[in-house]
Amino acid sequence: MLKNTIIAILLTLIVCGCQKAKPLSKAEQYFSDKMLAEKLSDDFTDTSDFGYIRIGKFLNKNKQQALVIHTDSITDLSVYELKDDEWIKTYNQQHTDFLRPDLVYIADYNFDGINDIGVVNMVSNGTAIMSFSLWLNKGSTFKYIPEFEEIGTPMLLTKHNAIQGYTACCAFESMNIGNYKWEKDSLIKTSEYAIEDYPYGKTVTLTKDGKETKLPAYTKKDINAVIEHYAQNWKLVDTVSRNRFLY
Repeated sequence: MLKNTIIAILLTLIVCGCQKAKPLSKAEQYFSDKMLAEKLSDDFTDTSDFGYIRIGKFLNKNKQQALVIHTDSITDLSVYELKDDEWIKTYNQQHTDFLRPDLVYIADYNFDGINDIGVVNMVSNGTAIMSFSLWLNKGSTFKYIPEFEEIGTPMLLTKHNAIQGYTACCAFESMNIGNYKWEKDSLIKTSEYAIEDYPYGKTVTLTKDGKETKLPAYTKKDINAVIEHYAQNWKLVDTVSRNRFLY
């Protein structure tokens, strides 16, 4: 009995010794090397064929963290925290949509004073409308907000704790500007402006509280101002105190 037990233990040790750890892929090895070399960097960013990496205290001023987006096979987003000189993975999500690792925007998207992760996942042709994927920073983890992808080319109106979304088509002959407020971790649309500038008709319609209100049609100067602000000179964070489309 004892002899059989000893033999079983020896066989187990031999089998375990013969099993080798799964080799890292080229992308995994690349990011592992970067995280080792730059783990104490104040703010390190790199974009390559393998994806995106950023290291520093960009998400929390009290934590050294790394954001890694793999794009070599399936898109994979991970966040690591440096603890006792070792990188510990604190969040991971395999995302089925295509993320643009060259367009990562770290900002406070829900106005709670903490930076979140926004990544562009699509840019339309012609009107350059962007679709974003968003992960809210919840301290020890992150929360993905799927409905944020529906907001085209988002603008964070920090003076109003509101988010505006802009979409356009048909060479800017049709445009929509939507306003959103946060309710906990959900986005609620509060109003929307539909602007049409077709040769056969020019209209502006405000939808709010389930009611549609026809507004005076815009001049060509007004239309160009909208295109310039929301498409040609877009910026994520808008700190202006007045916004003609907010209400």
